[in-house]
Amino acid sequence: LFLESQQDADGTWRSQTYGFMRDGVTLTPHVLSATAVLPESMASESTARGVDYLFSLDPDTTVLRQPVYTAAATSWVLRYAGHEAAAEPWLDLIEAHQLTERLGWPRADPRYGGWSYAVEPPAYRSDAIDRTRPDANISATLFAVGALRLGNRSVGSNALDFVVVLQDFDLQLFSSEVDEES
Repeated sequence: LFLESQQDADGTWRSQTYGFMRDGVTLTPHVLSATAVLPESMASESTARGVDYLFSLDPDTTVLRQPVYTAAATSWVLRYAGHEAAAEPWLDLIEAHQLTERLGWPRADPRYGGWSYAVEPPAYRSDAIDRTRPDANISATLFAVGALRLGNRSVGSNALDFVVVLQDFDLQLFSSEVDEES
């Protein structure tokens, strides 16, 4: 299998192209997400080494360049491999990144309820727009909600509220583009 031939001895996969994916932490759970669901893969030494690597990580001390994506993929791979308890801290990390009151986000903010690419949980700041902080987006939100649901965690209505606001915004944007073309 090609992917097995690309695995490092420590159980990780590292990108040869993208610098931020050379750490092993960022890419490994995504490769395992693609392979661990194959019945023959779960019995492979390669998958076992990858799962062991993920099992050894501590979400509180591991440097995560893409926390929501990495935590989501890690949590579902660990659960699929039978390590439900080891997945729980990763789900906690995902919950900590949601833009809600816990981080000071008011319900009136259109980003409320979503997740972002932020490395640290993004606290709300009403005094200024922080253009360096990634905004909530549908991609990170989808990964977060998927992991939480697979982990039997309640997602609540906050994420749905974000998706509805985003959908309404896109529909308004699209309808204004159509009006301008008429």
